[in-house]
Amino acid sequence: QCTAITDPADSSKKYDLSPLSSSSVDYEAINTRFPSYKFSINVCRPIVGVDVACSGNTGICEKSSLSSYKIGEY
Repeated sequence: QCTAITDPADSSKKYDLSPLSSSSVDYEAINTRFPSYKFSINVCRPIVGVDVACSGNTGICEKSSLSSYKIGEY
C-alpha cells in the first residue's frame, strides 16, 4: 500500500514510503512558534503513542499539555 504511491503531478512517478513507517516510535515535530504544541507523525501505519483523541487509524496527532487532536489518518 505504501510502496507504490503515485505522484499527483506526474503519474509516471511512483514512490516507496515504507522506509518512513515505524512500529516502535513516532516521528515528532514541534511548533517553533508555540513549543508546547507537538505533532506525532507516522507514515503508512497508525501512530504508536496513542491516547483517547488519537486512536485507531491516526497518522498525525497534535498534542499539547491540555489536549490532543487527530489531524489525519494514515
